[in-house]
Amino acid sequence: MQRHDFVSQRCTALQRYLRRLAAHPVVGRSPDLRTFLTEPGAIAAFQGEAPRHWTTTVNAAIPTVPAKAGRDLFGMFKDLKQTVVNGLVATKPPPVEEETDTEFLSHKSRLEDLQQQLTTTSQQAESLVKAQDDLRTTTAHLGMTLIKLAKFEREQATCNSERRRAGVIQHFANSVVKSSRSQAKLNSEVVQQLDTIHEYLEMMISVNHAFTDRSNALQHVQSLSADLFFLHTRAGRLESVSSRGIGQEWTRYQKIEGLKETISTREGVKNQALREYESIKIPEGGLCLCAKILGVDHHENNMTEIKRFDKDRRRDLIEMLKGYVVNQVSYSDHFANMWGKVAEETKGRGWDKLAAARVVYLGEAELVPDPDDRVLELEIVTKLAARCADVERRMSLALEAFPCDLQQQLDDFMSGRIDGSILKLYTSHWPSERWKEYEPLLNFCRDKGIKLVATGTPLQVKRTVQAEGIGGLSKAERKEYAPPAGSGFISGFRSGRSFIENITSTRDSPFGPNSYLSAQARVVDDYTMSQIIMKELNGKDPPGILIVVAGASHLIYGSRGTGVPARVSKKLPKKDHVVVLLDPERQSIRREGQIPVADFLWYSAAKICSRNCFDRAEIARVMNAAGRRPEALPQDLQKGIDLGVVSPEILQNFFDLDKNPVMTELIHRFQGFRERLLADPKFLQRLAIEEAISISTTLLAQYERRKGRFFEEIDYVLTDTIRGSVVDFFTVWLPAPTISVLSFTDDDSGQSLGFVKGLLGSLPDNAFQKNTFGRNWNMNQRVAAVIVGGLKLAGVGFISGVGAGVSSDLLYAARGLLKPSASVGAGRKRAPVLKSAAVYSCFLGTSANLRYQIIAGLLEHRLGESLATQYNQPLLAGLLSFVARTVNSYLGTQQWVDLARYTGVQKIQEQLPSDEVTTPPETSQLEDGRTDVQNPDESSSSNADRSSDPTK
Repeated sequence: MQRHDFVSQRCTALQRYLRRLAAHPVVGRSPDLRTFLTEPGAIAAFQGEAPRHWTTTVNAAIPTVPAKAGRDLFGMFKDLKQTVVNGLVATKPPPVEEETDTEFLSHKSRLEDLQQQLTTTSQQAESLVKAQDDLRTTTAHLGMTLIKLAKFEREQATCNSERRRAGVIQHFANSVVKSSRSQAKLNSEVVQQLDTIHEYLEMMISVNHAFTDRSNALQHVQSLSADLFFLHTRAGRLESVSSRGIGQEWTRYQKIEGLKETISTREGVKNQALREYESIKIPEGGLCLCAKILGVDHHENNMTEIKRFDKDRRRDLIEMLKGYVVNQVSYSDHFANMWGKVAEETKGRGWDKLAAARVVYLGEAELVPDPDDRVLELEIVTKLAARCADVERRMSLALEAFPCDLQQQLDDFMSGRIDGSILKLYTSHWPSERWKEYEPLLNFCRDKGIKLVATGTPLQVKRTVQAEGIGGLSKAERKEYAPPAGSGFISGFRSGRSFIENITSTRDSPFGPNSYLSAQARVVDDYTMSQIIMKELNGKDPPGILIVVAGASHLIYGSRGTGVPARVSKKLPKKDHVVVLLDPERQSIRREGQIPVADFLWYSAAKICSRNCFDRAEIARVMNAAGRRPEALPQDLQKGIDLGVVSPEILQNFFDLDKNPVMTELIHRFQGFRERLLADPKFLQRLAIEEAISISTTLLAQYERRKGRFFEEIDYVLTDTIRGSVVDFFTVWLPAPTISVLSFTDDDSGQSLGFVKGLLGSLPDNAFQKNTFGRNWNMNQRVAAVIVGGLKLAGVGFISGVGAGVSSDLLYAARGLLKPSASVGAGRKRAPVLKSAAVYSCFLGTSANLRYQIIAGLLEHRLGESLATQYNQPLLAGLLSFVARTVNSYLGTQQWVDLARYTGVQKIQEQLPSDEVTTPPETSQLEDGRTDVQNPDESSSSNADRSSDPTK
C-alpha cells in the first residue's frame, strides 16, 4: 500500500468516526466538539455535514475564536513553547497566570505519591499471587505423584508391612491434595481482596486526566497571556515612534489598528480560555478532579467530596488489609491443624510400633556428639514409659556410655545408696559436658523405677584391643568379651575386600576408624553389648521392653547388618527389633533395592545452626583418616570446628600441608602463614617468584649502576637488596587472600582496640577476593580493603625508607672511619631521608598497592586458580604469575624512577664541562683510584635515594 493510499484510508475512517460523534445524542451537543468540527482546519468542508440542530448555534458563534488548547498543531507548539519558557530559570517570562491554589498542589502531590505506592503494591501483590499459585501447582503435582506411588506400592506389595506403608503414603497423598485445594481457595480469596488496589489504580487514571486537563488549560491561558504581552509591547513601541512623512504615518497607523484588532481578538480568546479554566477549577477553591472521579455536580461542595473520598479510601484499604491478614491467619491455622493431624496419626503408628517391640535401639552420633540426641532419648523414654505404665509392662534402659563393670554403681544409684555426684566420679573418662547431658535421663529413670543396664566394654579391655588387638587380651578376658572363633561375628569384613582396601590407605593412623585394630575393637563392643542384651532379655518374666542407647555405627542396617541388632536377632525374632537413628549425621536418598539404615530416622525440632554448618561426620572422617585429634590442631582451627566455619576441604588442605616438615613449622607456629596457605597453597611459590625477580633485578641494576665498583661497594648493594626483599615480602604478604577461621580478641584489650580488630577483620584482603563461607563482601568493603591495603603498604614504605636511609648513613660513617679523607667529610651531601621515605610511602600506597591488588586478586586468586582447578593447567597458572610479576617489577621500577626525579628525591647527573674537570692528587688514592667527576658521597647519596627504589 502506498503512503497516500494509507493516509486517505485513515482520513476516511476518521471522518466516519467524527460523523458518529456528531450524531450522538449526548456527545453531539458538546460545545467543544462543535467548535472542533466547525473551525477551519485539516478536515475541510465538514460544516455542511453537521446536524441540523447545530445550524443556529454555529452561525452565532464567534468566527475568529481558535480551537481549544491542544486541538490544533499551532496551538500545541505554542503551549510547548510556554512550558519551556516556564521551565527556564534565567529567562524572565511576561507576567502570566500561575497556579496559586496551594490546597490543589498539596492534594496533587499526595495523590501522585498514592499512585506510586499503589503501583508498587500492585506489583508485589501480583508476585505474591503468582508465587502462591506456583506453590499450589507444585503441591497438586506432588499429591498426584504420591497417589500413583501408593497405588504402585499397593499393587506390588507382598507382605503386610509393605501394605501398611502403601496406606501411609496414600493417607499422606490425600492430605497433600487437600492442601493444594485449600491453597486454590486461598488464592482466589486473596485475588478478590487485593482487587481493591487495582480499583484505585483505575481511579487514578481519571485523577491523572483531571490533572492533565487543568494543566493544559492553565498552559493555554499562559500562552495567550504571553502573546498579549508581546502584542501590547509591539503596539506601544509603534505608538512611541514618530513618523517623518504622511505615508509613514499612515502605515504606522494601519499597523497600530491591526495590532489593536488582533489584541481585541486575543483578549476575547483569553477570556474564553479563562472561563474554561475556571470551569475546571472548583468554585470554592478546591479541585474538580473529585467531580470527575465521583460524578458529582461542579456546584456541589467538592471539598466535602474530597474528604469523603479520602475517608472511603482509608476505610477500604484498611478493610482490605484486615481481610487479608485474617484470611492468611485462618488458612495458616487450617494448614497447621491438617498437617498436625497427619503428623500425629503417622507418629502414632510409629509409637505403636515402638511400644510393640521388645528391643528399641536408639543410635546416637559418635564422631561428633550432639547434645540434642540426649533430648530425643529423654522424650522417647518418657513416652514409652507412659505407655508401658498403662499396660503394666516392665521397662529397662541399656547405655553403652557406661562400661559393664560399673553395673554395681548404677544399681546403687537406682537404690539411692549413692547420688549423682558420686556416680559422676566414675565417669571421669567422659568429656566435661557429657554428664550434664545424661543427668536428666538418669534422674528420670531413677524416679520412675526404670532399670539402668551398663552395656559398654570395660575401658581396660577396649584400650588393650585398640593397642594390641584381641590377641593382647588374657584368656579370661577373651572368653568373656571376644567372640569365639567361627561364630561369624566378623563375617562382615571377612568377605568384603573393599573394606580391606579402604583401611590400607590409613596405615599410618593406628587408631583410625577404618584400621584393623579399630575394627577388632568394634567387634568386641558389639559382642559385649549383644551378650548383655540377651542376658537382660532372657531374665525378664514376663517379657518387657528394653531400650538400648548406643552409637549409630553399632546399630545401622538393623538385623541385616553386622552390628548389635544382627547378633541379637539370631536368638530373637526380627519383628521384635526397632532401630531408630537420632539426628543422622548424613542424609542420603536410598535407592531401590538398597537396605534401609534404620526403621526410623528421628530428627529434633528445627533450630538455628550455631555449629554443624559443614557436615560434622565428614569433618570427623577427615580427622580420623589423618589420625589426628582436635586437641592437636591449632587453637583457631579448634574454635573454627566448634563454630562450624571450617569446611572439610580446608581441614584436608591443612593436613596435606602438614606432611611437609617446613610447612609444618610455618602453619603451626605462624597464624599468618597458616591463613594464607589455607586460602592459597601456592602462596610460597608466588612469594619465591617475587623475591627471585626482586633480588635478580636489584643486583643487575646495582651492577649496571656501579660497574667496576660493585664489589667495593658491596655493603650498599646488600643494604638495597635486603631492603628491597623486605618490601617485596610485604607487597606479596598484605594483599594475599586469607582464610581467617576465627578472630581473636584478648579479654584485657580495650574496646577501641577490639573495634579496630573487628573493622579490619570484616574487610577482604584484596578487592578481588572470592566470598567465603559466612563472608559476603559488598562493593564498599572491597573499596575499603583497597584503602586499608594502601595504608599498610604506605607504612611499610615509610619505615623501610627511613631504615634504609639511616643504615646508609651508618655505613658511610663506617667507611669514613676505615678510609679517612678530608674530601670525603667536606664534600658529602646528606640524602633527604624523610622526604625520600615519604615519597616512597606514597608510591607504595597508591601505584604498588593497585598493581598488587590486581595481580594477587584478579590474576592469581581468580584466573590462576580457575586455570589450575577447572582446566587442570597448573603450569600455565604458574607461568601467568611469573610473567605478571616480572612485568609488574619492570613497570614499577620505571614509575619509581620517574616519580623520584620529578619530586627531586633523585637528581639527574649531568656531565661537567671539560675545562672544569680537575683531578686532585688524592683522588686516585680515594676510593681506589676512581677518576670520574663525582663527589665521593654521591654513591651514598644515590644509595640513600635508591633506598626508596622499589623493584616493583
